[in-house]
Amino acid sequence: MKRTDPTRLNEATLMRAVLERGGKPVAYKTLAELEALGRPPRPTVETLCESLIERSYLVPAVAAKGNGVQATTKEHPGLWALLISEHLAGVDAARTADAAGARDTLRDLVSTSIFFKKAAREARCAWTRADDDLYGELAAQLDAWIAKQWETTPAWVARRRRSVETLCRCFDCQEYGDGARRHEEVKRKMEAGKREEPSAETPDPADVLDEVMTEEMETDLKTQHELQAQVEAIGAGHEALAAQVAALIKQNGNETQP
Repeated sequence: MKRTDPTRLNEATLMRAVLERGGKPVAYKTLAELEALGRPPRPTVETLCESLIERSYLVPAVAAKGNGVQATTKEHPGLWALLISEHLAGVDAARTADAAGARDTLRDLVSTSIFFKKAAREARCAWTRADDDLYGELAAQLDAWIAKQWETTPAWVARRRRSVETLCRCFDCQEYGDGARRHEEVKRKMEAGKREEPSAETPDPADVLDEVMTEEMETDLKTQHELQAQVEAIGAGHEALAAQVAALIKQNGNETQP
C-alpha cells in the first residue's frame, strides 16, 4: 500500500476516526498512522483538524502520544452521510450474498432434478422393454442414491420414483414395440400367402372387363335398332296419312264438277 492515500482522508472519515475513540482525545500522530485514513502526512491531518476546530466540530486536546483533538457534541453532516452510505452498502452486500446463496441452492436443485429425470427415464425404458437385468440394477442404484440424498424423501421425488414402473411413451420405446408387432404381422402374412395356392376358377380381371364392355355395347346396339325401327314406323304412318289426304282432296274435287 502507498504511504499516502489522500482519497481516504476527508472531514467525514476524520470525524469517524476521532469518534471511534469513544470520546477520548486522539493524537495527531495516531491519526496520521491510521490505515482507514490512508496513513496521511501529519501536516495534512493537522490542517484538516484545525478547519474542524474552527467550526466547533473538534476541540484541541492532549492525548497520551501528544497533542491532538477531541470530538464535541456538534454533529457533522458529512459524517452522517458516510455512515448511512456504509450501512446501505452493507445491506446491499448482505442482500447480494443472500441472492447468491439462493441462486446456488436453486442451481443445485435444478441439477438434481435433471439428473433424477434422466435416471428415471432410463429405468422406465428398461422396464417397458422388459430388460429385467438393466432395470434391476438401475432401480437399486436409484433407491440407494435417493436414500443418501434426502433424509426425508420429498413428495416430488416419491412421485417420480413411482413413475418408473409405468409404460414409457418415448419415441424409442414406441418404435421398439410397434416395430416388433409390424415384423410379426408381415411374417404371418407372408407365411399365409405361401400356404395358399392360386385358384384356377378365379376369373382374370381383364376377361371380366371385356365381358362387361361387350354386354354394354350389345345393349347400346339393341337400343339403336329399336329406335331406328320406331322412326321407320312413324315415317310409314306419315306416308299413309298423306296418301289418304290426297285421296280425299281428289274425291272432293270430282264431286264439285257438273
